[in-house]
Amino acid sequence: ETAKDMFFEKYRPFIVSIANKFYPLIKNGGYELNDLIQEGMIGLSQAINDFKEQKNVKFSTFANVCIERQMISFVRDANRKKHRILNSSLSYSFVS
Repeated sequence: ETAKDMFFEKYRPFIVSIANKFYPLIKNGGYELNDLIQEGMIGLSQAINDFKEQKNVKFSTFANVCIERQMISFVRDANRKKHRILNSSLSYSFVS
């Protein structure tokens, strides 16, 4: 668990820099930069759990791919219009 915490602290500045790159794509949708940072941390967690040394790939490269994919998925889902009506508030006024 301590090793994971060290990875999260080490990669946090990297995740923040990637999040800053994607943030303009979602800022008008009511999301915050911290939402992207959280998604990046999820991507890093997946990288830690799924990394296989025998694949002859550096961990930093694998982590970068996992982090960016997680953020891209979040941006894509945030910009989908399919469920937008479910996520927006509506005001109903009844006329008698």
